Amino acid sequence: CGRQDESEIDVEVEAEVEAEASKTLRSILTSRRFLVFLVIFSTLQSVGSGLFIANLSLLASSLYVPEERQASLVSMVSYCNCAGRFAAGFLMDALSRRGVPKAAHTCWTAFVLFCAAAALTFSSDVQLPGLLQPALVAVAFVYGANW
Repeated sequence: CGRQDESEIDVEVEAEVEAEASKTLRSILTSRRFLVFLVIFSTLQSVGSGLFIANLSLLASSLYVPEERQASLVSMVSYCNCAGRFAAGFLMDALSRRGVPKAAHTCWTAFVLFCAAAALTFSSDVQLPGLLQPALVAVAFVYGANW
């Protein structure tokens, strides 16, 4: 009896997979699930691609980071971005074997971005230079993880 229930579940899962695969591009692009993902992804990534990395030296100079340290911050962000891409790939593969959906990484990356933003926003001017490097590491890592 237990084996029959498992085979019925397998048939239902296969039917759902076939139904998902048969969707047209238009139905996917207009689905609520896709639009929610698009908004979340765009919100998380727009800061990184358009403002953050391109203007990192300007951001550092506005916080009175010495010029010789600005280049190292840009390099550090690039390395952390790359590390985030690799680490997220391995992490998503490892967690998916344990039943965690691959899209769950969007939640933890958003949480890390929120924590970094909160730390920088609510810190005093005296604490800000000390928090800049850890915040940049966190932001660069999760930015890479999303790509």
